[in-house]
Amino acid sequence: MTSLFLLLYSGMRISYIRREVKTSQTCFKKMAKSTFGLEKNVASALCYVLGWVSGLFFFLAEKEDKTIRFHALQSIIFFGVLNVIVIIPFIGWTLSPFVGIVSLVGWILLLVKAYQGQVFRLPVVGNLAEKWNK
Repeated sequence: MTSLFLLLYSGMRISYIRREVKTSQTCFKKMAKSTFGLEKNVASALCYVLGWVSGLFFFLAEKEDKTIRFHALQSIIFFGVLNVIVIIPFIGWTLSPFVGIVSLVGWILLLVKAYQGQVFRLPVVGNLAEKWNK
């Protein structure tokens, strides 16, 4: 009786493992890759890591994927404008604490949304990036 139970249990366990392996293989095949071999969401998130610098790198390097190029352009425009505002004499110096907070909040929001695979468009910047991405 015990050997019959063990035989049935091991048979169920093997079929479960086979089903699990088959499922993970099909999920792996469905993930899109970028030019660098990274997953699409990882490459999109990396566009925001170093601000406009990483955006410029991915925009120049990625030629095929429109989503990654959109995130790169949005990063270049958003962080580039904020950097230009800060270096303007007197006006930029007085606005720098506000710009710093906006930059930090925007950086976290865009990084998380891109990693989740969502295309989050900032109000003005997202429209410009969409327009220039064509």
